[in-house]
Formats: sequence, C-alpha cells, structure tokens
Amino acid sequence: MYATLKKLLHTLKGLISDHPSSKEFNSYYYKVLLDRLKMVSQLLILTYPFYFYLDFIALNKVEDVLFRYTLTSIHISGLVISILYLFLFRYWGIKGNWLPSKWKSCVIHFYITSYVFMGALASINSQRLTGNIDAYVIILISVAALFPMRLSSLAMIFIVNHIFFISSLSLTIKDEFSLLTKQVNTTATMGIALIIGVTFYVYKRKDYDNQLKLIQYATTDELTGVINRRYGIELLQTNLEKAKKEECKLSVCFIDINGLKKVNDRYGHYEGDYLIKKTCESIQSGIDSKDILFRLAGDEFVIIFIDKSLSEMEDNWNKIEHEIKRTNTTLHKPYTLSFSYGMFHYEKGMAINVEEILEIADLQMYKQKRRNTNNRIVRGT
Repeated sequence: MYATLKKLLHTLKGLISDHPSSKEFNSYYYKVLLDRLKMVSQLLILTYPFYFYLDFIALNKVEDVLFRYTLTSIHISGLVISILYLFLFRYWGIKGNWLPSKWKSCVIHFYITSYVFMGALASINSQRLTGNIDAYVIILISVAALFPMRLSSLAMIFIVNHIFFISSLSLTIKDEFSLLTKQVNTTATMGIALIIGVTFYVYKRKDYDNQLKLIQYATTDELTGVINRRYGIELLQTNLEKAKKEECKLSVCFIDINGLKKVNDRYGHYEGDYLIKKTCESIQSGIDSKDILFRLAGDEFVIIFIDKSLSEMEDNWNKIEHEIKRTNTTLHKPYTLSFSYGMFHYEKGMAINVEEILEIADLQMYKQKRRNTNNRIVRGT
C-alpha cells in the first residue's frame, strides 16, 4: 500500500513539477513543436477556401455585421500568421536549426497563444449570435494534444486567455445561471486540457530520456565509460569522409596499454581492469572535448584528433604524460601505468579507408613497443 501511494505521489509530482529541462531536450523538443506548427499552418491554409466560402457567401445574409466582420478578421488573421510562419520556417532552414533557442521559444509561445486567443474570440463572437462556445473548447483540447508543454508555459497561455474569455462572457450573457454554467464548464475544460498537455509533455520527456539511455548503452564501453568499438569505428568513418570532402586535418592515434597481461597473471583480472580504467582516465583528461577516445579491444584504444595541428597534439600528449606521472606517484600499486602508441596523419588526396588507417597506426605502435623499456610511455612516429 505504501509503495503504491509513493509511486502515485511521484507520478503526481512529475505532472505538476516545473523543473528546467536540459538544453539537449529543449533543442530536440523545440524542433518537434516547430514541425507541428508547420503542419497546423499548412492545414489552416488548405482549409481557408472553406472559411472564405463561409465568410463571404454562406453567412453573407447574417444581419449582425459585427459578427461577420469579427469572424472574417479571425479567419484572415489565421491565414496571415500561417503564411508568415511557413515563410519564416523556410527562411530559418531545416527546422530552424540556426535560430537561438530563446527565439524558438518565443515563436512557439506566440503562435500557440495566438491560436488559443483566436479560439476564445471566435467563441465569444458565436456566443453573441448563437450562444455556442464550442470553438474555444475544441481549441483548448487540440492545443493540449498537439503542443504539450511544461506546466508553467502551458498554464500561462491558458490562464491569460481564459481570463479574457470568461470576462468577455460576462459582457455577452445576461442570464446569471447560464453565465456561471459556461464559466465553470470552460474552466473545468481548461484544467483538463492543462493536465492532458502536461501529461503528454512528461511522457515525451521520459521517452526522450529512455532513448538517450538506450543510445548510451549501445555506444558506451561498460568498463571504462568511453565510446565503444562499434560507435568509435562509425565516428572514425564519418570524420574520414569529412576530411576527404572538406580537406580538414585528421590524425589517429592507436594506443596499447603496457604490461596488462603481466598484471592480470600476477594480481588478477580485477587489478587488470583497474589498470585499464586508470590509464583511460589519464588519457581522457589530456584530450580536448572535440577529440574522440574509444576502446577498440581489451587493452587497445584509439584517439581521433579532429582538425588539430602537430603542436596542439603535442600539448595534449604533455598533459597526458603529466597525468600518467601524477597517477603513478599517488597510485601505490605494485605496477605502473604506461602505454605505447603509434600515429597516423591523414594528408590531402589519400585514398585510404578506416581499416588501413588503424593497421598503419597499429604497425607504428608495435615498432615503438619493441623499444619500450622500463615500462615508460613510448611515442610512435
């Protein structure tokens, strides 16, 4: 019973909490919402001939001129902002990738607020003539389903428009009971729409997090936490193709940890794993964020240096050597950390593939490994 109640409270907390989303999720979700805005804009443009017929032919005999002018203005406004959005969407490029996140958020909030406002205004207009407010209810549910958002964002959009709506109702409905009934029913609808929108958003976020976990599981080496072989080879292939196409620099370093077999034989595989992890940590601490380190096999690692000069790579190796020496000083183990490595530098016009690059770097590493004495780091040429 306690576990069930705790789970229920946790779910409710997820629905009503307003924790900031990660930048990665925001970037992904803004693209989703921008795509949906594009779809809605296209749909509104396609349906405008029907609204044109409704405004200028079907309702032409309605005596209430204010009703007709208001309805026509709403439909034309929807058409204009839809055309404007499609123009902006195309101008930004695919999914507005270059547009800063802050501006993406502003555009999304403006358009969703506009849709809800036009629905509220259309319902107020219909109330004057027919007593019907269905348009507002439909818009609330549709926005919640199509554009799920964080609680703070969706609540702000709904509440601001709803205050306008119920205030306007009081000016158009004279019967107090009818007014109260519609205000209560539409407020309840707004609350339900808010729950729907936030719930969809929470599950969208959970789905995104689960996908990230699956990707991380599929691309990460379990022991060291660095990129695994499959994904590392894929990244090397991608960057090799980029280097060939854009003529940028690419260097590949093949690393082999020294003495791993002896450590495994003398002290056990637990110590061997510890040696691998500590060596990997030392290497990773010396490279930059744009460099790529992945585990190729048991004691073999590969570093992909992207668009770096020899002097920049030299700085990286100095950092790695310093970290290796510092770790060996503080490790207090019956063995020391060291590795041998060989380098491959891609040059313009080379007709070479990933397998050949690794083979060349591996060969350079073994040439230097034979000279490796006193268990020191040995550099490849």
